[in-house]
Amino acid sequence: MIPPGVRIFNFINMKKALLFLVLLTSPILLPAQFYDANWVSGARFGNIVVASNLISFNSIPISINSFYGNTGMSFTNITLSDKKGNFLCYSNGIRVVNNQYSLIENGDSLSWNELTSNYYLQGNTNVMGMIGIPDVVEDSVFYLICNLSDTSSFFGVSVPRVLFSIVNFKGKSSSGKVLQKNTTLWTGVRIQEISACQHGNGRDWWVFAQEDTMNAYHRALLGPDGFSHIDTQRIGYKPVWDFSEGGGQNLFTPDGTKYIDFDAWNGIRMFDFNRCTGQLSNPQLIAFDQKWSFGAGAAISPNSRFLYVSASNAIVQYDLWASDIKTSADTVALRTANLPGFSLMDLMMDGRIYVVPSGLTRKGHFIRYPNRKGAACEVVQGGVDFPNRVDASIPHFPNYRLGTDTGSPCDTLGVVHKPLAWWRYDVSDTSGLSVIFTDNSWYKPETWQWYFGNPDSGQNTSTDTNAVHQFTGPGTYYVCLTVCNSIGCDTMCRALEIKTVGTTYLQQAGVSISPNPASDFLQIDFPNFERGLNLLLINTLGQVVLNAPLLEERTEVYVGQLQPGVYFAQLLGPGEKQALGTVVIAR
Repeated sequence: MIPPGVRIFNFINMKKALLFLVLLTSPILLPAQFYDANWVSGARFGNIVVASNLISFNSIPISINSFYGNTGMSFTNITLSDKKGNFLCYSNGIRVVNNQYSLIENGDSLSWNELTSNYYLQGNTNVMGMIGIPDVVEDSVFYLICNLSDTSSFFGVSVPRVLFSIVNFKGKSSSGKVLQKNTTLWTGVRIQEISACQHGNGRDWWVFAQEDTMNAYHRALLGPDGFSHIDTQRIGYKPVWDFSEGGGQNLFTPDGTKYIDFDAWNGIRMFDFNRCTGQLSNPQLIAFDQKWSFGAGAAISPNSRFLYVSASNAIVQYDLWASDIKTSADTVALRTANLPGFSLMDLMMDGRIYVVPSGLTRKGHFIRYPNRKGAACEVVQGGVDFPNRVDASIPHFPNYRLGTDTGSPCDTLGVVHKPLAWWRYDVSDTSGLSVIFTDNSWYKPETWQWYFGNPDSGQNTSTDTNAVHQFTGPGTYYVCLTVCNSIGCDTMCRALEIKTVGTTYLQQAGVSISPNPASDFLQIDFPNFERGLNLLLINTLGQVVLNAPLLEERTEVYVGQLQPGVYFAQLLGPGEKQALGTVVIAR
């Protein structure tokens, strides 16, 4: 049983009671929840407002565009979308800005006092200082939970309170309105790293935060009547140093079975987590060798097996399924010269882990296959090109699609989920015809059926979880994945355009690109040369990484600054783009 505790009611709860009485009379088949489909990332420049970046995971490849909001970004960062993945708002812990670039009604002065007023436009400076949780009944209502700094010095910040505000995006409030603001949830000494995990009933949410210099963890349960079961558990290793702990992040594994408290000075503190009671147990301490590392972050693979921690100049992988987790440590990346280091990270909706540096830069990193062991996970340094500068600005998203802990003592509401199909792809070789398909489906699928739309290949289907297919030639193929479990099935299809490499050539435009693969230079031959044309190279994330003007019939373009990999070439002219094919950079 969950221990009794203080209960906080809010004024939107009374109208929910009748609705829940109806819902509880029959099983509830809940739709997908894509609250994490977008990410606004930016930088802090004091009180100077600069352009940010809007990263959308609704498409594959993802899109990254300039976002001209009216507030800066710092370590505190949350971006919210509706359940269908439409971008709603973002916040830096002080201001809430909607998708129309406007401050929402009553959305000013969250977590407000004399100290935070010094950071009015750049935002709260606490790592993981804010999280957004959807209301468990009204899916247009969100709880914004944020910590409040009291005093600051070189040796850290006093964070004596965590507050919550309630924001609505329904009806007349479709542009956003804060209904309730700055209600105290917890009081303490230095409450940091706010995280959340869905309750085992598949409806409610556990919200956690850590006392930064203690072995104390605050928790609260968000249900239909607001917050309840507000208490603190003391367990495990007590930190020995309090200088912001050398940086770090706290998070739950995607499957909700473990809670990780990581910082570079004290190492990895890991606990088993009971989604029914909210209790931590079985504390483990795993030492970390990269002490005094203030660019430290942590993220966990979609399958909950691999923990990744950053230490400014390195990323280390730990196997959480190993009998000896410490000895499973594997350094999967060392910082490449001329690229920024590693800082905060998070698992995003596309199944990749994204890593932002600490310090102003337009470069970020990502882990392509985080479910793979060792170097096969492929840390792609400098693989993310932001249009505008970022500074350790990344949200922490809980697993919004965790679902019910089926068969557990708290599986009492009849909340069920059929699986939700989702996949992405990567070109795997220099021919451009071999494609790796990565499953990122949710809600525990049990079977997978791929259809590649390529019957001439002789291997047009696969039942593997992750599939590799060799297409027979260039063209557009309709690729589908169907996933099933005992509740039902779901299918996701996409049109996939396959291009070959070699000498990339467009007959209509008379343009050829060679050599292909290339190392340092590309030669573009254009017999029918026209002024005002540019060559674009686009990476597998859909980002333009090279935009070079064509100056004459034969133009050489330097590509030595690009990471090895497959790129898509386009010819950009006045008002139009034409595909040229695929270019491979290899060294």
